[in-house]
Amino acid sequence: PNLYLYASKERVDSFFDSLYQSISQPMSEEVFYPKITLTSQLIKDGHTLILPSDAFVARHNSQSKFLPLQIGLNGNQLYVKINCTSSIQIEDGTIINSINGETSKDITEALTARQVRDGNNLSYSKWILNTYFREYYSYTFGHPDAFEISFEKNGLAQTVSIPALIKDSIYYYRQKNYPAVYADTIQKKGIDVRYNKNKNTAILTIKDFHSEVLKRDYHQNFTKEIKPIFEEIFSVKPANLVIDLRDNQGGD
Repeated sequence: PNLYLYASKERVDSFFDSLYQSISQPMSEEVFYPKITLTSQLIKDGHTLILPSDAFVARHNSQSKFLPLQIGLNGNQLYVKINCTSSIQIEDGTIINSINGETSKDITEALTARQVRDGNNLSYSKWILNTYFREYYSYTFGHPDAFEISFEKNGLAQTVSIPALIKDSIYYYRQKNYPAVYADTIQKKGIDVRYNKNKNTAILTIKDFHSEVLKRDYHQNFTKEIKPIFEEIFSVKPANLVIDLRDNQGGD
């Protein structure tokens, strides 16, 4: 509704003029996407979410190979969250210096520049990259066959080459390497309540307000779940109630 809230009209117009001039021939979605998403750092509207087409995502998810590590952000540093590989070559928690010759700082800045944000607040941008780093990395840097990752261990610089994997293999090794977290037998709940040892505090977790997500991912109905939970809370009468909405993406 206000294209010039965070940048002057001159700057916005200049950016779009430059973007237009840089397009001299038809281009693939892979080439166009990193261009158009640079508008996010200028417009800074939290609802201007630019995603690749469903066909693009489906094609790569079924045919292409990806980085088989879950990566987290710590400032401008990248680190290994979990290994989704047949053998652990880099320990969880390891700080990454570079991936395929690009420094962690340059990668972080390139991905953040193309990420949706709420005004000058980058919290949502960082959350998205922390959660979906593998996907957004591929949108900008493509799908190489291997990833040369440099890091330091015991004060010594090291580099390992990790082969890219298809999504099915990544999910297989993720479940195999971290069964306590990703086992299929674990029943996840989108809405749940638990209490501390003395039942002085109730912690109500609501992972999503979207009815379709609750039904699809957690097999729960919001209204049917929340009513008995509050009845239980009123019965227990804890001194404190904590409502945990971390990672909640809003909804109904």
